Amino acid sequence: MFKRSAAAIAAAMCVWAAAPAAAGIANLFDGLSTTAQVTHVSKYIWHGLALNPDPAIQPSVTISSKNGFGLNFWGSYDTTNIVGEKDKFTESDYALTYSYKDQNNPVVAKAQYLTFPGRPSGSFLRLAISETYRGPLSPSTTIKYDYGNVHGACVTFGVAHDLSFGLGKKAPAMKLSAAISAADKNFTGSYYGYRKFTATDVLASLSLPIKVAGNISLTPAVSYSYIVDGDLADSVTTGGGDRQNWIVSFTGTGAF
Repeated sequence: MFKRSAAAIAAAMCVWAAAPAAAGIANLFDGLSTTAQVTHVSKYIWHGLALNPDPAIQPSVTISSKNGFGLNFWGSYDTTNIVGEKDKFTESDYALTYSYKDQNNPVVAKAQYLTFPGRPSGSFLRLAISETYRGPLSPSTTIKYDYGNVHGACVTFGVAHDLSFGLGKKAPAMKLSAAISAADKNFTGSYYGYRKFTATDVLASLSLPIKVAGNISLTPAVSYSYIVDGDLADSVTTGGGDRQNWIVSFTGTGAF
């Protein structure tokens, strides 16, 4: 299954890479817009693993065009010295994206370069493609393939729903989302310390986007992360990690 998934990602990325030539380099970034975000998290959880069990600040800047192309920077900045990296970026990610619609279903193809200064994982390339389907729960599928460190694949299935409680369109609506992931042996062996093709983790979140002024918003959220497979959980807890984590976050967003 994952070999076919990896092939699908490679094919999608080839189409993505060839698209600029077809569209014309001069029009590649026509109609630019910028979105900036700053998130404060109580702990940084990645695939169910606590990369930082203490608070971190995570800025993000995205430059996108009306043609669907985009550039993104995302980072995680430690605010404490629990992992020995206080006042430093412990992760910096750089991504090229292309968004389009497949029968009105949004699709995003991404080539992302992840760097972890000072960590054994070093840096690697992640190729991903995701599609969100029309429906009351907005189901989505994301396929990811990591190249350069583990050569492993992961697939995530998610749902999301707005909870307006009948308060009207102008009232803030809470958003409930949930996702479950599964991965191959290379992926689990590298990140969880136990080689097994299995479901890895679930993540559920409840957020409340609040419009502050114009294109500026503030979104408080609470999330719950849980490592599904018992063997993976045992490996993580033996290494001093936790099987489950609660995360509180606050995100400020501005669009220009």
